[in-house]
Amino acid sequence: MPKFTVTLKETVFYTVDVEAESEEEAGDIARDDWAASDDPTQDFNGNGQGVEVDDVEPA
Repeated sequence: MPKFTVTLKETVFYTVDVEAESEEEAGDIARDDWAASDDPTQDFNGNGQGVEVDDVEPA
């Protein structure tokens, strides 16, 4: 039976409340907090949309 290498892609949306002077600053703070987190899936509330196949190639 042939082998295939399959790449899966998961889309997740996270929501976080931040205090900021503007929407732009709020986005910057949220991105910085995300980047600094050791475990974003633990630190942020998220909602996944499942997993989809992104690519399939012969192995």
